[in-house]
Amino acid sequence: MTGVLAKRWKGAGSVFLLAVTLPAQAWGQTVSNSHPIALQLDSCMAESPSGSRGMLDCAKEAEAAWEEEVERLTERLSSVLGEEAREALESSDLAWRASHDADLTFIDAYHDQLEEAELGDPELVMLSRQIHRNAGLEIRVSRLENFLAGLEDIPDTIPEERIPPP
Repeated sequence: MTGVLAKRWKGAGSVFLLAVTLPAQAWGQTVSNSHPIALQLDSCMAESPSGSRGMLDCAKEAEAAWEEEVERLTERLSSVLGEEAREALESSDLAWRASHDADLTFIDAYHDQLEEAELGDPELVMLSRQIHRNAGLEIRVSRLENFLAGLEDIPDTIPEERIPPP
């Protein structure tokens, strides 16, 4: 371990435990655990031995599912919006992706530092990294679902009496 890391992480064993356990707790508290992907992840994790490679595989599968869900919901929302709102959604999506990429870079650097400092079980560090990666996607899904829920009461077509004459 390098001198700088040794000084920075000296006595950080308990901090590391929080770094690994808090992401899982925060992940479950940021949005509802009732989403089918979250339920599937919970079930998969419960079936895997604690701290196992199986838990990491469950979390990686969930990341792929969250990514697909972000795509699906973005496309669905785009299909029901008017031109101005659709263009704003496209701008928002581009900005979110840039922010998400920056978050992933930070998450990787953070966990690389934990690994370099040799704090804790390497498999738990990998699981913590993956759970952090999933959290940003889950939050985006929740936001997109909230926007779509706001449109559920709007009819698919405009009643003829509301269509202005040509």
